[in-house]
Amino acid sequence: MKFKSLFFLFLLFTAAILITNQSPKRQTATAQANDQLIYMPVINSGYDTDLIISSLEITQAVQKADNSVPLVGSKPTIVRVYAQTIAGTPPSGVKVSLTAARNNTLLGTITSTAKIVPKNPQRSDYSSTFNLQLPDSWLSGTVEITATVDVENIVLEYKGNNNYNATLVFNSVPPLDVKIVPINYTHNPTGAFFPGQQQDRISDYLKRTYPVPSVNVSFRGAYNFQGDLRNGNDWVQLLYDVTDLKQTDNAPNSQVYYGLVPIENGATQWFFGGIAGIGWVGWRASVALNLSQSSSGPLAAHEIGHNFGRNHAPCGNPAGVDASYPYAGASIGEYGVDVLNGQLLLPSQYVDMMSYCSPEWVSDYTYQALYNDQLVSGKVLSQARVDGLMIRVRMDEDGRPVLQPVYALTHTPFVGDVSDEYAVELLDVTGEVVGRYPLFTVLAEEEGVSARMWGVSVPMPDVALGGVRVVAGKTAVSERVFTPAAFYTTATPVLKDTADSLVLSWPFSAPTLVRYTIDDGQTWITYALAAEGELVIEKENLPAENGRFQLIPADTTHATLTLDYNN
Repeated sequence: MKFKSLFFLFLLFTAAILITNQSPKRQTATAQANDQLIYMPVINSGYDTDLIISSLEITQAVQKADNSVPLVGSKPTIVRVYAQTIAGTPPSGVKVSLTAARNNTLLGTITSTAKIVPKNPQRSDYSSTFNLQLPDSWLSGTVEITATVDVENIVLEYKGNNNYNATLVFNSVPPLDVKIVPINYTHNPTGAFFPGQQQDRISDYLKRTYPVPSVNVSFRGAYNFQGDLRNGNDWVQLLYDVTDLKQTDNAPNSQVYYGLVPIENGATQWFFGGIAGIGWVGWRASVALNLSQSSSGPLAAHEIGHNFGRNHAPCGNPAGVDASYPYAGASIGEYGVDVLNGQLLLPSQYVDMMSYCSPEWVSDYTYQALYNDQLVSGKVLSQARVDGLMIRVRMDEDGRPVLQPVYALTHTPFVGDVSDEYAVELLDVTGEVVGRYPLFTVLAEEEGVSARMWGVSVPMPDVALGGVRVVAGKTAVSERVFTPAAFYTTATPVLKDTADSLVLSWPFSAPTLVRYTIDDGQTWITYALAAEGELVIEKENLPAENGRFQLIPADTTHATLTLDYNN
């Protein structure tokens, strides 16, 4: 509270004291008495202005009026100060300050630019509030802040209740880790080749809309894919491939594998509309087009949103709509703020990024769900890799499960919802069941295309296997027969080194997974998921360091072949 105390004292001690005799004199025998009333003047200060701070809104992308959307540590933060004039004429040239402390230690003070203090600041009017971006050093732990309006005391007020206190809690959330997989795409209808691009057009938008402190983007070596991505089935196959790459590269479950498909090579272009991407709901792998800077970010936010467990918001007639989405027409519901660009985003104009409409931003509903998922699934677990059978089941065009080649290797385990339809059984060489395991499943849906995947990571069995089968109840629906390891272990792979490429060959035709390590198997880069007898690897796609190739034939155990390479 501010007091203009010196001014008041001056008026008080310089005012005339009016003394008026209110009754006639009376004579008495002993004394003379005077009844007197003493009048003090009522001094009007002349102050008819009063300023207050009615509330604060602390936002990092979207916020509710009660500030219940959680704050993320180290994420850029805006405080909207709702200072208002509640009496008198709104004064101009007024500044607002924020002072912060953590554990009773002063962090500092920041001050806004000068402006008019309005009578009625509105959430819908960004210019009606004092908007201050917090320093990076304030964005962790529990921080006590005090907001003060008219910090320079330029306004004469008759009350001057100018402070507002708030406690901010910044939560520790793991960074978002994205591995971009450039796709070398051969477009079958024309035979045109579109080389994969190591371009990051997605992290800026993800930083602005996702509840994470940062977005770490890295690039994997390019992956070769041939097909027709105007067709939904080929999109599904590419999604399957990128999923397999994540598992066989030994990537952590917390990392998003993001297949990036080029649409042009010089003046040649293959994409003129249609499917732009697809991602698993609840498993961190997606594929999408490498569009313009303005379009790639929202597309990535949508597909990675699926990876975080989000279904579609109800606008644009998508499949797989989230029945619990709280706002009609996929409105973002609350006011968004693009903190890095200082822009207010109105719920009457912006829709949630999980819809098919635009312009898009993130709703508080989606933001909270992304936050919850990243707290759990964003952690890198040291026990993420398993040494065992990587069992994968795909859905064919008729919706039936088909068991894929089974590989015995160290890999990232698949996670998802437990399937109530299918399980997997291991058979010994006599056909007896020696193990039964539930399958996990995830779904992907976009307009005109859907995919389902089942999978499980099974510990390496102690007995020789004769096969693996998928069962519905007690009925086998898909099966693969195993080959004894001795058939492969006597084989010798051959590596031919040319000027621009390596030609790797081996004397059997079974589907073979080929991968390369430079850190003794801690991480891998997979070059082929089901090669048959030969593989050509461009040297530009090889790491510069010396390493080791691993050739793993399908449908067998203990038959891995290795080959050292000095690059």
